[in-house]
Amino acid sequence: MPGVPSGRACENCRRRRQKFKCDYAKPTCSRCEHLGVECIGSGQRRFVFIDQKCARRQALGRKSDASVASTTSFSLQSLSACPSNDTDVLISSFVEMISPSTDRRFNLAWTYGTFLEKVPQRIGSNEALDVAANALVASHRDFATRRPVTPDSLAKYSDAIQALTQSLNDPIASRSLETICAVILLIMCQNLSGLGLQHLNSHCQGAIQMLHVRQAPSPIEEFELDLHTYLQGPVLVQSLFNRSMRLAPAKFDALSRVLAINKDLPGSAVLMLLFRIPALMQRGRAVLHGFANRDAFMAELSSTFITLRKAASLVYSKYMMGPSTESKHTGPYGFCLAFSCIFNCMLRGVEPNNHRLLQEAANLVKDTCDLALQAQMNRPLGAAHMMLNLSTAWLCANDEHERHMLHTLLGDFNWDFRRDTNATWSIEDLETLLCDIQFKTDSEVVSAYAA
Repeated sequence: MPGVPSGRACENCRRRRQKFKCDYAKPTCSRCEHLGVECIGSGQRRFVFIDQKCARRQALGRKSDASVASTTSFSLQSLSACPSNDTDVLISSFVEMISPSTDRRFNLAWTYGTFLEKVPQRIGSNEALDVAANALVASHRDFATRRPVTPDSLAKYSDAIQALTQSLNDPIASRSLETICAVILLIMCQNLSGLGLQHLNSHCQGAIQMLHVRQAPSPIEEFELDLHTYLQGPVLVQSLFNRSMRLAPAKFDALSRVLAINKDLPGSAVLMLLFRIPALMQRGRAVLHGFANRDAFMAELSSTFITLRKAASLVYSKYMMGPSTESKHTGPYGFCLAFSCIFNCMLRGVEPNNHRLLQEAANLVKDTCDLALQAQMNRPLGAAHMMLNLSTAWLCANDEHERHMLHTLLGDFNWDFRRDTNATWSIEDLETLLCDIQFKTDSEVVSAYAA
């Protein structure tokens, strides 16, 4: 009958007609994930006639940002109903990655933020955004099928870089939110290709400088504030994993000052404390050399550590309670736990033999291992935060056995993104990070990075 749905199985399961039916998981059904093949159309209903739905999608596309924000769920469903040209196909593919019906293990909006739901309505208005969105779709497809990065994904990423370069040469396009959003989508491409924590520098700094040049009116519009909020995470990661930032507070402050912190959001006060990490590291080096007040410094570190532990407890109660067999939103708790590890290491940099701090470090390592068990249910994408958690827990570990176990776990979770059996997480980078965080870095090295 015209208009009657014909099923929601993916193309592979429909074609093979296996004894066990397709489970409709998005973006990859269980059978395709097990076989490591591309899964197309899982969970999508097929309709004989779709003209009316196409008309509805086009009408929705003309709505203002304010009206779209109030009907996001409905719009996402309508946008993906009936691709009819290249732009529609791209929109449909993008929506598939962020739809509420997409498995949280692969859902970009669930991991990176719901601001992505506002991107489809902007596709078709900016060349750099369109090409970056296409590159992200290709990277996500490789990621979802658990295969190494393909030549097609690399080619589309290269096309996105070229389109972005052209937009940056245009005085109007270079200041548009769509072009800045394109840079953020390329950061996500890097993450899905396994270049996350240690390769954020260029794109992240580029997006922030573009926000600075843009000189947005006050108050900042909602979508732009969303971009600021997203970038806070990568910037904080840079304060740890980018040595040129963690050893140069002036450079980091210039970068972080551009970002507007929405003080109405829960946790904004904690964020403001965390943005001070490079400055605190500089003070710690001064304390160990006798150039700054030790007691005042320890009091400030201790106060921040206590604030983080309280925040972690609140977040745990909100997101982590419930049956152990139930998948949980582990990212927010993981974020608090990781930075608790950082501040514990900083405190032990001044008082290395403090028994209470050593016991807290052991508890943080145990909490991280427990979190890894919970995060297994969200792998791969929903457990992306575990690279940060396991790295910071490694810094807290008190013996080689613990560090070996954490490094093994780190390699296991990292494979989800690198998808290369020969890729390993550098122990040398972790040792360098520990040296910097505990204020033991040679002054000449610090001066070289601060220059």
